[in-house]
Amino acid sequence: MLRDRAWKRKYTPEDGDLVELFYVPALQTARRYDRLTGYFNAGALRLAARGVEGLIRNRGRMRLVTGCTLDRREVEAILEGEQLRDQVERHFREAQLEPPNPASANALELLAWMVARGHLDVRIAIPCDANKTPISNDSIFHEKAGIIEDLDQDWIAWNGSLNETAAGWRQNWESINVYTSWGSEPSRVTDEATNFEMIWSDRSSRVVVLDLPESARRDLLRFMPSEDLPKLLKPDPPPPIDPESEDRRTKVWRFIRKAPGLKSTGYRVGESTAPVTPWPHQVRAFRRLHDPWPPKLLIADEVGLGKTIQAGLLLRQAWLAGTANRILILAPRAVIWQWQIELREKFNLNW
Repeated sequence: MLRDRAWKRKYTPEDGDLVELFYVPALQTARRYDRLTGYFNAGALRLAARGVEGLIRNRGRMRLVTGCTLDRREVEAILEGEQLRDQVERHFREAQLEPPNPASANALELLAWMVARGHLDVRIAIPCDANKTPISNDSIFHEKAGIIEDLDQDWIAWNGSLNETAAGWRQNWESINVYTSWGSEPSRVTDEATNFEMIWSDRSSRVVVLDLPESARRDLLRFMPSEDLPKLLKPDPPPPIDPESEDRRTKVWRFIRKAPGLKSTGYRVGESTAPVTPWPHQVRAFRRLHDPWPPKLLIADEVGLGKTIQAGLLLRQAWLAGTANRILILAPRAVIWQWQIELREKFNLNW
């Protein structure tokens, strides 16, 4: 979680790689990521793919507001009566996405997948005057700030010079100032969150905010992956094993990794490799759950007899064997934390 790290108050390239030091660790814990940026490109998400994977695993959502600068011809058309939304639609239609290299194509694939699956919402910010009339390219939306909320409802916020681009995170000399909701200045985080909500909901008097134009969305969705996951979220394939050089230890661990799926003898591997020694009645309950798959059983033991352990034995075994790829635990609010601790300490399931 965010509290588990000692965040610096300020980061610059002098500290090292901002992606590794800040961006990825913060995103890995996120369930919400709000970002204001003057410029955006998919390369930033490519750099942060490991962090984005955590956001997605947490069923999180990113909201992005990025600047859009209209040229003088487009602003004049609006002043002559054309609808702003129509002009912005045309603006994006005339600037189709063309990835210059495979890395950029993979980044666009990730971006398209996040938009299509509801993990990313994008809105466009256009500077305007006090009458909400757009201003031409003499003026740009140039704010740069971010807010992340983790699963424990702690917050971290930052602002500075850094745009949401690959060059911003890795090539330019940029700096960010960081604030936490549990630190000495929690009001700083609140201020950034309030400012974001004002802009996101188009309540600012000096900027117009629109949903991502349909032409831009259609153009982006051309890059949707043909498989379930985009390439940047797929795990790296394991290196090939040379049978001649494979030592006994490697063979043993490879067998243990596959053992839970062995139909006749693998059903106790989850228990055997967990830090808990169950009581006999807990093993019996596990067998009644596991053997007639899929399990359908109400466990109504007295308090203290280990219902969580009986369920945890099944969850670990099913997870290791691959018979369950997605597990949802519904628990009363008061015991959710207890469940998380029990699963982590007794079954090595950090959920």
